[in-house]
Amino acid sequence: SACEKAGQWQLALKHWLEMRNAGLQPNRMSYCAVMGSMGQCLQWQQALESVEEMWQAVVTPDLRNYTMTLSALEKSKQWQWAVELLSD
Repeated sequence: SACEKAGQWQLALKHWLEMRNAGLQPNRMSYCAVMGSMGQCLQWQQALESVEEMWQAVVTPDLRNYTMTLSALEKSKQWQWAVELLSD
């Protein structure tokens, strides 16, 4: 969340990867934090990948996760990906 406010998506992703490498299992809130950071900095591809990863990790995305991803897509003017995400 602090990385999101500072526009530091790379730092958020670094911490995310460190957490994963340490064997910690992310939850919806940790996904939401990293997605928010990516969305602030127009990293829509990373946000979409996070939603995919959530499904593979059997962590069902909730409204906040989709909202963060859709926000990243909106800011990046990637409406076609937003439509695809909503249709899945």
